[in-house]
Amino acid sequence: MTIEFSDLAIDSWLQDLDYTLSKFGRKTAAKNEAAMEERLNFVRKYPEAGHIELVRAKKTYRSFQIRNTPLKIIYSITERDDKIIIEDFWNSYQSREHLVGRIK
Repeated sequence: MTIEFSDLAIDSWLQDLDYTLSKFGRKTAAKNEAAMEERLNFVRKYPEAGHIELVRAKKTYRSFQIRNTPLKIIYSITERDDKIIIEDFWNSYQSREHLVGRIK
């Protein structure tokens, strides 16, 4: 399966990366990037294993927590195209209603 990133996912990852760099430094940001890559590789191998976060209009959104961070990878699967779409990197400290509003 191929992995694609939505614009929202790219923006939210870059914002979190900037925040991590400014508050915690390069070493922590590099660890977070490595943890994200590790999780993406797992999602590629086992896309159905993620926790179901939302179901909307016949589309299921799944998630995995990124190790050592408050971020979750929110993704959907399009089986006919054999794709995994990373929809968002969501800060799980926020209210779940905020996630519902972000995902269209």
